[in-house]
Amino acid sequence: MHDLNQALDGLREVMPYSQGPAVRKLSKIATLLLARNYILTLSSSLQEMRRLLGELRAGPPACSLGYPAFRAAPAPHEPPGPAYRHYSGLACPCSLCQALPPQLPRTAAAHACLGTSK
Repeated sequence: MHDLNQALDGLREVMPYSQGPAVRKLSKIATLLLARNYILTLSSSLQEMRRLLGELRAGPPACSLGYPAFRAAPAPHEPPGPAYRHYSGLACPCSLCQALPPQLPRTAAAHACLGTSK
């Protein structure tokens, strides 16, 4: 039982909910449920990131209105800290490495392409 309590305490330390001085200690079941939901959220985010990377690698979207494609931002003026790292072979989606897409004009063609109404 002591090992279980230590494991749960370790889990509470890495959960985002426990990041605050005014937060009460979570019960065992609440810790497990929060951990499960957190893992599911991270998995969903990872799947979405993989999908977006796949779309970027696939080339221009099917609806091409002649707008410039997404471009990488120039190198930041200050390098990221030592804890920051890139994974080799993958485009980095962070704001330090990617430029925001150019603002698209709100034209009827753009709305038709995006499937929205004006």
